[in-house]
Amino acid sequence: MQVLGEDVDDTGVTDLATTAPALSCRDGEIVWQADAERKRRSGMYRFAVWLGQRFPACRYDFHNYNDLHRFSLVEAARFWHACAEFCGFIWQHHPSLTYRDDGEGMLGRCWFPEARFNYCQNLLQRGNDDDVALYSYVEGQAGIATVTRRQLRDDVGRGVAVLRSLGVRKGDVVCGVLSNVPAAVVAALATAAIGAVWSSCSPDFGAQGISDRLQQIDPKVIFFTTAYIYGQKRYDRRAAMQTVLRKFPHSHAVAVAHLDDADSRDTLNFTTLLANAANHALTYAEMDFAAPLFILFSSGTTGVPKCIVHSGGGTLLQHLKEHAIHGDLGRGDRLMFYTTCGWMMWNWQLSALAVGTAIGLYEGAPHRPRATTLWEVAARTASTAVGLSPRYLDVCAQKTTVALPALRTVFSTGAPLSGSHYRYIYGRIKADVHLVSISGGTDIISCFMLGNVLLPVRVGEIQVKGLGMAVAAWGRDGESLVAAQGELVCTAPFVSMPRGFLHDPDGSRFRQAYFNFFPDHEVWRHGDFITITAHGSIRMHGRSDAVLNPHGIRIGTAEIYRQLEQLVEITDAVVVDYQRGSDSSMVLFVVLTAGQQLDTALQQKIKKTIATGLTPRHVPRHIIQVPDIPYTVNGKKVELAVKRALAGETIHNRSALANPQALDFFVKLSQDFAAIAKEQR
Repeated sequence: MQVLGEDVDDTGVTDLATTAPALSCRDGEIVWQADAERKRRSGMYRFAVWLGQRFPACRYDFHNYNDLHRFSLVEAARFWHACAEFCGFIWQHHPSLTYRDDGEGMLGRCWFPEARFNYCQNLLQRGNDDDVALYSYVEGQAGIATVTRRQLRDDVGRGVAVLRSLGVRKGDVVCGVLSNVPAAVVAALATAAIGAVWSSCSPDFGAQGISDRLQQIDPKVIFFTTAYIYGQKRYDRRAAMQTVLRKFPHSHAVAVAHLDDADSRDTLNFTTLLANAANHALTYAEMDFAAPLFILFSSGTTGVPKCIVHSGGGTLLQHLKEHAIHGDLGRGDRLMFYTTCGWMMWNWQLSALAVGTAIGLYEGAPHRPRATTLWEVAARTASTAVGLSPRYLDVCAQKTTVALPALRTVFSTGAPLSGSHYRYIYGRIKADVHLVSISGGTDIISCFMLGNVLLPVRVGEIQVKGLGMAVAAWGRDGESLVAAQGELVCTAPFVSMPRGFLHDPDGSRFRQAYFNFFPDHEVWRHGDFITITAHGSIRMHGRSDAVLNPHGIRIGTAEIYRQLEQLVEITDAVVVDYQRGSDSSMVLFVVLTAGQQLDTALQQKIKKTIATGLTPRHVPRHIIQVPDIPYTVNGKKVELAVKRALAGETIHNRSALANPQALDFFVKLSQDFAAIAKEQR
């Protein structure tokens, strides 16, 4: 492992207060379009040209995205086979059959039933030995470490030897409670090389939160970090992990030492094990396309987390499509996505190795010691693509930027982008960059909607439905809607659809979660409100399970938040329905800018802003100032947990929250809320 330079510093940080262009960034406004040369070099353009050569007699115009998307659905067999070929999917046994329907409906689809492959092989057999595979930055650590592809293959080979010495075989479960560092990548890829199943969660969960997850998957080996760092503070995890490990006497515990931590006498040490392992030639187990590879956990903010099982083949092929075609990534690119090992974006970024892209691992707070530290690390690593959440953009210093000459793409997910986010990126970061809002989830370990560099970027809109994804907005009766808000559904099978939940032998819980909302139709209902515009882009309106229903009008919470961003007095907000008997009222909780007070004048300003921008029906009955808004560790507001706390219900699995103490205010408020609500009437 090599090190690039010293600590990240202020080099390249510039005050643009007087030079940034004035951008209105109104909803729907076009703020960026690629030039002709970038379009010609893009993965989407090259894929369209390649399809035209592959299927010269095809009736579809592949250079028209609507036609290309229609082809990917109507000709699903040809599309997914062609996608695998174009993206360089490495088969051990090449399939002749793209899919087989073993039953009726979406759940009966079996993709590439004859195929054999290995996920790890696809990720490691790309590029030259001396190409950098990993960049690693740890908050507070000097320099940025690099790992070449040769070094990564050697480490994974030794990791395989370590796992085999611990008795790991094909189909076993290996778990990591790890920081986002190279050891996590090595452990995961060694697991995949053997044909075992990898699962991971973030080390900042409490002992109970970790136990809730691990007890469901019964791992043979548990990798854990001895500490992690966040916000310039070091958190020792050894005592908490010993509490967890006592519940798993038959599992092997392997410590991954954080920085200068001494080896633990009670556990094996991964660094030592790797150093002592024989350097055998790396071999890859043959795996069925549908064989399980990843177990991901739902957020767990309303109950014990569900264990979602994902196939290796479906995950890889979907990710190849998203990286190489939609994301325009390939050899020579460097992708740094800010994520923990407990979020599906870690798995998503990992797969970028399969298109020859180097990945940047960032461990620590993105905004410490400065708001722009994440951007500074991206500059130091010459990242061509950066992934982040709108939550991070909210805390960035608005008058600073970093010189990022290599940057071409910014991916954003976790919440809808607002006008202020577009203003910040194009006014303070870089004018010529593809800002790509993407949306999917842990449930599908990928995206339903994402980017297309051939089309313009419009404020507040996700550019396109993903190829091969039959996305639609449906009304309550199953009617397809255009330019109207509806439930996000997927009406046809897709390769990354999960195999199901663990401990759900008849599939009833899985069906209940995704397929029973529309009783007369077997379609995937995702739980988000969306609008599909007339030109095919998508607007997100928030979770439909947190829907507001004032006066019988269903409202997505994102509509409210979009209006509030106009008010400099408000830094954050959450809005919920409060149900008391037969009475339902909309309650808006706001975090105010320092020095502001929620007086009558500000309350009236908030209500007028919402009524003018939306309708009087959208105006909350109650507005209450709060010190903080609870978020998951992935940067998503937990509206449903706030709603339940306000109703006096017990909130389980607080460890799934980044700031669980924020819920305390709502729990306490629930005892007096009826009186407060009556007073505000």
